[in-house]
Amino acid sequence: MRPEDITREEVRVVCESIFHNSSNSLTLLRAIEATCDSLVWIRNFADGGSSFIQPHVGRIRQCDRVQELDVDGMAAATIEQTEEAVCKLHDGLMKRLEHVGRDGALDHTARDLLTSCYRDAIASVVDLHGNLADLRWAILEHDADLSPRTGKTFTDVNALLAELRG
Repeated sequence: MRPEDITREEVRVVCESIFHNSSNSLTLLRAIEATCDSLVWIRNFADGGSSFIQPHVGRIRQCDRVQELDVDGMAAATIEQTEEAVCKLHDGLMKRLEHVGRDGALDHTARDLLTSCYRDAIASVVDLHGNLADLRWAILEHDADLSPRTGKTFTDVNALLAELRG
């Protein structure tokens, strides 16, 4: 190709293409960075919640059974609602992780980075859910230990259920 064979229109088209692709690349890189930052925030938040909950679970399991911790059942109900919210967060993260694997705009490096960030956040959310469940059960078991004993024994599940229903 000789220099005189290149037209101004061809130069313009090539320059516009380069500009457009570099702008799109920067936009994509910013989106990837923002996504990873958000996922790190989620991971840190979930890890912080787990770090807060774990020692309380141990203390509840080991403390003397003197008085009920959740007389009105509100603590267990609130923890269960929180577990449901964490479960929804988990489901949303899993769906987004699936989309990362199918996104044709991502190169191998970007896909690996996002996958790693999502997996780390998901693992922390799973741990938080487990710690919340442990806390709820520690409270329920603690309070059950303080429940009055009926002295009755049951050999039939239906009889036990009938007794519980009162």
